Amino acid sequence: SDMKLTPRDIEIPVPRYFTQENEKDIKDRMKLMAETLAKYRLDDTGDKKEEAKMSLEEAIRIIQVHERARQGCLRAKFMREIRAQEEREKMLSLQGASTMDPDVASTIIQKVWKGYSQRNKTLKLRDEELV
Repeated sequence: SDMKLTPRDIEIPVPRYFTQENEKDIKDRMKLMAETLAKYRLDDTGDKKEEAKMSLEEAIRIIQVHERARQGCLRAKFMREIRAQEEREKMLSLQGASTMDPDVASTIIQKVWKGYSQRNKTLKLRDEELV
């Protein structure tokens, strides 16, 4: 299992039809990677040739982009939760179950329980009188 091979030693062959069909995308991606490596002054091994300097404006822009992306993800998650809640409520309404205020529901339960317990007490008292 441990053949002591580095990732550079192992090259996964890519099917020819894949490279031919996606040749333009691959060239664009390679161009983007070359520009990024040149921008941050990295060689092919990933080691920095020298310290890459970043302007304050560029750093602020990068932070803003990432913060907007983070907020967008949070908003998307929130919207998914809202949609799921609406879907659950819609399913409940289609099934005939009404959404009820917890206070109203507890009052109804109390009324039913009190009626049930009073009927039982009355039955017991009636049985005792007959005996």
